[in-house]
Order: sequence, then C-alpha cells, then structure tokens
Amino acid sequence: MGREHARDGDGVLGRGPLAGDAIPVFGGKPDAAGCHGCTDCCHLPSISVTDEEAVRLRALHEGWAEPIEPLELASDPAHEGWSIMRGPCVFRREDPPLAAGGCRVYADRPASCDIFTCSLRLGLRRAAS
Repeated sequence: MGREHARDGDGVLGRGPLAGDAIPVFGGKPDAAGCHGCTDCCHLPSISVTDEEAVRLRALHEGWAEPIEPLELASDPAHEGWSIMRGPCVFRREDPPLAAGGCRVYADRPASCDIFTCSLRLGLRRAAS
C-alpha cells in the first residue's frame, strides 16, 4: 500500500473523508470536533510547504531517532518560496493508538497541515451551524 496508493489517488482522493465520506481509508474516527486518528490527508500525493518549513522538516527528519521513510522535498517551480513534499507524509503515525494523534511532528507541522480541512469535517461543520 503506502506510496503507490497515494500517488495514484486510489482510495485517498476518491473516497474517505477527503471525498466527504465518514469512513476513513486509513482508520480513525473523524467528526466535526477533530480528526481522532484519521490520517487520510497525510496520504495525499503531495503536500505544499514553505521553504522555511522544508528546512525545519529536513532537520527533524535527519535527527529522527528511529528509521522512517525518506523525506522527498523539491522546490515548487510554480510558486517562489514554496516546496512540495512528496506524500504520503513520512511523519504520519501508523502505530496504534492513532486516536492519540496521527502526526509525529504535530507541534512543528507545516501550516498547510494546520489549516487543512477535509470535505467530511467541512460538511459536518456546515451542518452544525
């Protein structure tokens, strides 16, 4: 599964919370209040980060105690000052309990992750207001 699954978008972009469905492809129980272990957005084929965030993510990756997947970052030729991190995110947590959070660098996560809202949570928020 892993990288190939996210690159072609099968299951991540077409179903699950990213598409507005209540059942995540990779587990968890998202609702209007939070992600609760859902990591579907961490499996996007690419994640935009600022160049400053890319430097910070490289440093975090290089200093990681246990082995994790390679971090793939490239400058975004269409947007000066931005980089593209190839997904799925190497900092996603895959070990239980995911309810504790799906991000191993949550305190230092990129701004695009901080503001991301999937279609499911957006729809639940709209329905509640």
